[in-house]
Amino acid sequence: MRPLKGLVVIDEIQRRPELFPLLRVLADRQPLPARFLILGSAAPDLLKQSWETLAGRLETIALAGFRLADLGAAAQSWHCFRGGFPLSCTARTESDSFVWRQQFIQTFLERDLPQLGVTIPATALWRFWNKLAH
Repeated sequence: MRPLKGLVVIDEIQRRPELFPLLRVLADRQPLPARFLILGSAAPDLLKQSWETLAGRLETIALAGFRLADLGAAAQSWHCFRGGFPLSCTARTESDSFVWRQQFIQTFLERDLPQLGVTIPATALWRFWNKLAH
């Protein structure tokens, strides 16, 4: 096993909350041979655990999608239909953007909401989501 050096990226940390105590130990090493970029969903339990375990060692940055101000007024109608998520915004075609948005919504309803404690079946949430959109 090689030592951790430089920038270490850990994605989907919410799937491995047991890593937080280990990260605290690694973040306290002197000199600090590695920095950690931790990516994942902002579930309330995860945020609470990360703040308790990594207090004073962590900065949380909430990322939003592209805003109209980021893209310019000329992109208003395009931004309205594609939304602000980078992979939807930068998709090559409208069809590719639509497929990305559909997959995002499906993942959100089937995986992310249950992780937050929502127990309503994904199909019922999908119907509700569509009614709200219309």
